[in-house]
Amino acid sequence: MRGRRVLMESFVSHGVRHIFGNPGTTETPLLDSLPAFPQLEYIMALHEGVAVSAASFYAQASGRVTVANLHVAPGLGNGIGSLYGALKAGSPVVVTAGQQDTRMRLNNPLLGHDLVAMAAPVTKWSVQIERADEIAPIMRRAFKVATDAPQGPVFVSLPIDVMEQETAVDASTPDRLWRSTRRDPEGIEALVALLLKSKKPAIIAGDDVARSGGEQALVVLTEAIGATVWFEGLRHHAPFPTSHPSYRQSLPGDARQVRKALGDADLVLLIGGPFFEDIWFAPGGHIPDGAFVLQIEASAERLALNNRLDAGIVGDIAVSVSALTETVRAQASADFRQAAQNRNAALAELQAKEKEAYRARLEKKLGPAADCDAARHGGAASRAAR
Repeated sequence: MRGRRVLMESFVSHGVRHIFGNPGTTETPLLDSLPAFPQLEYIMALHEGVAVSAASFYAQASGRVTVANLHVAPGLGNGIGSLYGALKAGSPVVVTAGQQDTRMRLNNPLLGHDLVAMAAPVTKWSVQIERADEIAPIMRRAFKVATDAPQGPVFVSLPIDVMEQETAVDASTPDRLWRSTRRDPEGIEALVALLLKSKKPAIIAGDDVARSGGEQALVVLTEAIGATVWFEGLRHHAPFPTSHPSYRQSLPGDARQVRKALGDADLVLLIGGPFFEDIWFAPGGHIPDGAFVLQIEASAERLALNNRLDAGIVGDIAVSVSALTETVRAQASADFRQAAQNRNAALAELQAKEKEAYRARLEKKLGPAADCDAARHGGAASRAAR
């Protein structure tokens, strides 16, 4: 069979439903194959940056690996900014671009360039398929790498002549992978031992909490230890309900302001990063002096990356957070449980005061008859108005 058929069957077998693209001449093998694969919908964009961004958003919203299809060097160049965004967002996107016929490469063909080198800085893996026999194994690996934690985009260059070559290597079925790392009992015990010493714990929650479906597990843990919850300033998901009294706000973009926001927290638990990708330089660290730093991540790559840790574990986020809560409840003293309840009550009272202050500011600005329903949306609106 032709290489292009293997490519399309690889898409189908890995659950791809949509291809977002802006094609040209080198993408004709893919386009010519579309009628035989009605289960794949090609969504045309007017710019490659839009195509990659749409694929990234769809991958984030659906949780499915998505494909973006670009046109040779200028098209890939147009998509680089959006590829960078997909990398920072952790979007599982497989980006392809047609490449000029490999038999022309010594002639510097029009629009040709080293696509692999162009894409490498903004992807998890960048590769060119050189023979039709490589299509199936490379595509299998591309989908695997894109969905490995931390997730992110992969780039595959598709020379037009390779897509038309014959091959006997069929598309492979997806790998059956169980990636969740079993919780380490010693690691959980180490985290809990420090949590139970804390008198003012703070949690900073990242996107991977939401990706793991761990939002409710985080709520339960937060209430069990009486913590405040903060979001990273640059994020794509809401990993904790912003109407909850423990939610404070998104952290600012420099170390000094982060440290100021965390205040007198004596323990900071980082969950599901990345963390502290600052916008502005400021001297000093992000963590208040003397505070313990704990971290839970789905991949070792992010563990202890930007901070020295007093304890950190790798594991499924939702499972690890639930295990932490179970152990806290089993080991917490009556004094700790009472202190946690007191902290929760204080945060609820603070939220009520912030709502009232926000309502008062609206009435002062718009008059007593103004509709103040917005004040019901919680402390987050109040803090945003300040």
